[in-house]
Parts: sequence; C-alpha cells; structure tokens
Amino acid sequence: MFLARFQFNVPLWWKLRVEDPLLFALPKTEGWSLLSPICYPCLTSLRRPETHEFPEVVPGVKFGPSAEIALATSDESRFKNATKHPKLLEDAVGDLLLRLRHATGQADMPKLSSCMGYFFGEEADLPKNAPSASPLIRGYVQKYRWSSAVTAEHVHAAVKLDRDFVPLTHEVMLLDALAAHRASDYASSILYAAVSAEGAFGFAIDREHRRVLASHANDRFRIIGLNQAGGGLIHKDPVYERLRSKQDFGVLIHELSLYVLRRSLLAEDEALYQQAKRLYATRNRIVHVGGGGGKAITPFPVDAAGSIAALKTCLALFSWLGERADFVLPDVQFESV
Repeated sequence: MFLARFQFNVPLWWKLRVEDPLLFALPKTEGWSLLSPICYPCLTSLRRPETHEFPEVVPGVKFGPSAEIALATSDESRFKNATKHPKLLEDAVGDLLLRLRHATGQADMPKLSSCMGYFFGEEADLPKNAPSASPLIRGYVQKYRWSSAVTAEHVHAAVKLDRDFVPLTHEVMLLDALAAHRASDYASSILYAAVSAEGAFGFAIDREHRRVLASHANDRFRIIGLNQAGGGLIHKDPVYERLRSKQDFGVLIHELSLYVLRRSLLAEDEALYQQAKRLYATRNRIVHVGGGGGKAITPFPVDAAGSIAALKTCLALFSWLGERADFVLPDVQFESV
C-alpha cells in the first residue's frame, strides 16, 4: 500500500465506529482513497511522537483529533505519478476538506493553506479491522467537538456532493463566523454572522425571482418590455431592481422579501425581525467604529454572549428562509459520554 501523508498545524476531529470502513472513496481522484485516521497509529510510515490511538469513548465509537490526512493507493503507477505531479493530491485534499467542513459544520477544520507539508511512503497491508483499544470507563467531551466531529456518514455525504461542488457563500460566511467565535474573535464573528444573514436573504430572493421569471408566471411581478436601440426587446422588473439596489437591510428583509417571496419577516415574526435589525446595527457599530443603527436599536455586546446571540439570530433567519440551519453552535461546555 502506497501512502501520501498531509500534516496540518490544526487537527480535524473524528468520531468513527469500529465497524466503519478503513478506506473511503475520494470525490474526484480515481485510484486514491482516504485512509481512516484510526489506522494511523498502526502505520510505521506515519508514526510520529504525537500520533496516538483514538480512545473508545463509548462502546464501539472512537473519538479524537488527528492533525494528518493520509491518502492510500495500491496502484504503484498512480503513486509514482503523484510523486512527480503532486498538485493532483493537493487539489484532492483541499477539495475533501472543503466538502467535510460543509458537511460537518466543523468550522475550525484545517484548510489546505494550513498544511505544513506532505510526504510519500510505502506501508504493509492495512489491518482488516480498526485497532483495538481499551474503552474509557467514563469521560466528558466538549459538545461542539462531539457534535461536529467527522463521521463515516459525513465522508460519504461529502463524496456524493456535486463533482464541481462550491459551497453557498452565506454558509461559508456562517462557518467563518463560527470559527471566529471559537478563536474568541467576537467582533469578526458578529460581522461574519451579519454578512451571512444578509447574503442568505439576497440568495433566497434572487433565486426565487429567477425561478418565477423563468416559469413565465410574471403576473406577480411588474415586468415591462423595453425596446433596444439595435432592435429587440429586453424584459426588466424595475420594482425589483430598485428595491434590490438599496443598501438597506430593513428593505431586504421586509419590502423586497414581501415583493418576491410574498413573505415579510416583520409581518410573520416581529421578534426575529427586531433581532435581525439588532444584528445589523451591531455590524454597523463595529464597521463604523461607534456609528450605528440608530438610538432605538441596542446592539449586541461585542463579547462571547453577543457573538452567540448573533449566531443564533443568523441561524434563525436561515430557518425562516427555508435554508439549511443545522449548523452546530460553538458550545464549549462538556457532556458525559
């Protein structure tokens, strides 16, 4: 078995069952597989002083961090080609991490830019089963780490995403907000949450407007035809374009939403509407160094509590829009396993 080992300055957290496969297919790289990290302590070509066995925190479930990703192939010609043209595997690892971050919500997962280096080696055959380890008698794990750890199901889901998968911008910004909170950068966390919320509304509204126009069900919009100088006719929606061009978050979540989605956050959930306005007022205060969203709106405090409130508001807005909202909040409390 031939291996390529990528080492990072921050770890991925994993939660794997002992019966899970030891090799996982990769999305776009034929002939290479992801090697399960619970095998790493058994591999002489991967062993380093800090490499350790994953504890079996509950019967049959191994949990822990790994600052490495190993790709494996049994094809010597592919291995030799990769040593001469390593960009192929760099792209494969970068793409895998992007997909896993999206699938798990593990926001502080390493990126390819945090890879310190990668090395090639040869290993004897893999063990047929996951290495055994004595189960812990009792333990406590951080809720966020446990809930966002990579599972075999996450790997399979990541592989099934579109071949040219690109995560939605507002979801990327939310993950960046979660990562900033984990790093105690609460100002950035709130900023990213506000940008994410605004982006989610813009995305949902633009998508619906395009969908209705494409279906030719234009009676709900104010579509007009304009003659062009060179001949021909172009259709425009001046009401939509005027509202969409306004740099006003309140218009986006109320008037424009009502016009396109036929739903208004203000009308349906005034409490959430006020929280959304508060989120954006906090964003303005941070960006404009003390400027703000008006005396009537009290911004969130720029601290851990304010950051969590901003993240919860952003996820509630995702849910209201019908967007994915199952991202894990960065809870640092511990729970018994």
